Amino acid sequence: KMYIGMIYNNSSANTAGLKLDDQILEINGTDYRNCTTDRWCELIINNKDPFPGIETITILVLRDNKELSFKLDKRTLFEIH
Repeated sequence: KMYIGMIYNNSSANTAGLKLDDQILEINGTDYRNCTTDRWCELIINNKDPFPGIETITILVLRDNKELSFKLDKRTLFEIH
């Protein structure tokens, strides 16, 4: 399972109301309820931008046994060179 582990103060996730420990269920309609460690590593290692060309991300999370949907504007918080 994937959970929100960090939220930057100036991020759209913070503004939208995502909380630490929200369980990620879906991102842009892709189901992550049973995301394996291999799949997570593939997302992180192989994709500098896992959602290229998309400016708004829809995320469905589970919080207190309730499914909540958030729309986030994608923005660059920092770059690694």
